Amino acid sequence: MNFLNKILEWKNKIKRLYSNSLSQRDIEHVALKLEEATKKYRFICEKLIEKFESKYNFSFENNEQSFSLIEDTLKNDDYELSKEWRYHFHGEDVRFYNHKTEQIVEVNLKYNGYYGVLDFWFFQEFLKTTNEFKTLSKLFYNNTPKLVQVLNYLRDKEKLEKVHSTFYELGEEDKFIWEKNK
Repeated sequence: MNFLNKILEWKNKIKRLYSNSLSQRDIEHVALKLEEATKKYRFICEKLIEKFESKYNFSFENNEQSFSLIEDTLKNDDYELSKEWRYHFHGEDVRFYNHKTEQIVEVNLKYNGYYGVLDFWFFQEFLKTTNEFKTLSKLFYNNTPKLVQVLNYLRDKEKLEKVHSTFYELGEEDKFIWEKNK
């Protein structure tokens, strides 16, 4: 009986989560601000990667370059990109942390040189830790279905494009990124 109650409890939680969706009016209301956030996210991701590559003379797109060649330099720098930004690598991603503003910018490195792809967790952390988007983040934080609704709306309006992962064959899915040319 306990097992059955657990299943019913989880079923109700999932039902509440997905029924907690936005109306079309609400989607249109927040879409402009979310588009602004996707632009800023991509811009900051690209600038941080550019700064890293310039500082360490390293290219994330060059498959011939070995990361082990700069590992000692990174350790000697104490993983500090600048006076404001620190970073650390985890898996195929890099997390940048601005210790002055407490902003977190996670960059997914698995998308063929596209920096700023909208991984739901990474993007929600960005919204939550970026002063101008903190209010917006409250709408989406821990509520991925609402975020997906608005991102799909932006895709339909051709404000976002999908990019293909270099690890697609291993199960990594395509993700949205703000469309620069729009």
